[in-house]
Amino acid sequence: MTRKRLLMTLMLILGTIPIATRADVRLPNIISSGMVLQRGVKAPVWGKAAAGEQVTVTFAGQTKHATAGKDGRWQVHLEPLEATNEGRELRIKGNNEIRLSDVVVGEVWLASGQSNMEFNIGQVAPEAKKIAFAAKDNKLLRMFCVAERIASPTKCFFRGDRSAGEWSQAGEFLPKAEKGEIPPYYSHSAIGFFFGLRLAQELQIPIGVIDSSWGGTTINCWIPDEEMKEAGIRFSPATEAQKKRMSAYQKRIVDSVEAWLKAAKDGVQHGEYVPFTAADIRAPLRAVNGVYNGMIYPLVPYAFKGVIWYQGETGAGATKTYDKSLKGLISGWRTVFKNPEMQFYVVMIAPWPGYKKRGATVMPDLVWAKQMQVADEIKGCEVIAIHDTTDERNFASIHPPGKMPVGNKLAANALRHAYGKAVPAAGPKFKSATLDGEKVIITFSGIDKGLSARDNKALTWFELSSDNKTFVKAKAVIDGNTVIATADGIAAPKFVRMGWANTATPNLQDKNGWPAFPFSAQEIR
Repeated sequence: MTRKRLLMTLMLILGTIPIATRADVRLPNIISSGMVLQRGVKAPVWGKAAAGEQVTVTFAGQTKHATAGKDGRWQVHLEPLEATNEGRELRIKGNNEIRLSDVVVGEVWLASGQSNMEFNIGQVAPEAKKIAFAAKDNKLLRMFCVAERIASPTKCFFRGDRSAGEWSQAGEFLPKAEKGEIPPYYSHSAIGFFFGLRLAQELQIPIGVIDSSWGGTTINCWIPDEEMKEAGIRFSPATEAQKKRMSAYQKRIVDSVEAWLKAAKDGVQHGEYVPFTAADIRAPLRAVNGVYNGMIYPLVPYAFKGVIWYQGETGAGATKTYDKSLKGLISGWRTVFKNPEMQFYVVMIAPWPGYKKRGATVMPDLVWAKQMQVADEIKGCEVIAIHDTTDERNFASIHPPGKMPVGNKLAANALRHAYGKAVPAAGPKFKSATLDGEKVIITFSGIDKGLSARDNKALTWFELSSDNKTFVKAKAVIDGNTVIATADGIAAPKFVRMGWANTATPNLQDKNGWPAFPFSAQEIR
């Protein structure tokens, strides 16, 4: 076990076991100096103390009281606050007193998913870097990054005293990114940053972006227990027998640490260094949704406006239930954060030739369609097409560097759907297809200012078929607010599709510059 892994394991275990000497009031790191509280809601503040200890929270002229329960947990709710960029002190007093400085009120969003969300600011395209690093003086944008990747078999109320990373302003984390001091996939999400920057610029109030992402994770890793069961997803939480073994494992950890602390103290008195050894420490057991337990539950019940979600690359091989999983994720997070109207914006995964199964392309109909289906069915959920943010030059990697336009697209959706701003936030969607002789006339919904081609060239990635099996490249031209498609050799086409392949970057868009959503085989009437 590496030293870093050992440290994270100790933090995890020690944070889930009550230790008698910890009688003082303690806070998770998400509740700390520099944080952004969500405006307009009863924002929770919580922590641990000795059982029965009286805790008083004071902020912005409000005073709230709580009593720690038998498990040491306490929680208060502040009355709804107006947005302000004035940093104020928040005080928590029990047997001890904690003073948090520079606490502001604004809008808070959770950025989550796998490596394309985790991809950090220092790795983006050069032109985006210039824009990012020029925002060093922005005082409104703050980020909080769950830096440790932890999957736990049980819910972590605290991960030791380090439930996550720390709050920092743009002027603090951008210089680190500029110097390359943040590893490529280790927090400070580029998408989260550009999303928050656009909101800060448009709303002119503090914006907090909480980044909790982990590359290569499946969607089920992030779902609360109850929602997995309700969605009919095969679920294997830690069994009672496993929990007993985990408890014994925890006891060995604590015994080892306490023995080492005693030996280390004795060693100090005699001028000796006593190293910590992990002879009998094994990796902890894990549940299927261990990432939720370790990286989302410790944030509960922080108040958010919404979630931006970029995941699905690892779901391309198990997509029969992806819609159920995505619904379970949305419903589960809305439930645990007690926000039934929480906005949830889903990024459609980018085109990439590596999505294959048994030699056949499977990604579009097994992920894109599910993402769009869920967005159609769930209120407050939007899906964002991003095939226009990449091209064949970036197909060498599953991580296209164009993260700024993705963040801006997400922000546009927030501005429109969460904040009522009259800004474009989506492109045209397939509506119908009719046959006129050999021509297929395709209509779209969601057209704002007319149709155009992104590169001013002929339309690409339109295909026709007579049997929904073999598709032939079609010639497609814009005719007002419709597209007319024809294909040599198909006199009576019965099906049409656009951009439905894992390398497709179709160029149809509206005149606002928003790409038309790709669509699978649609019957021609």
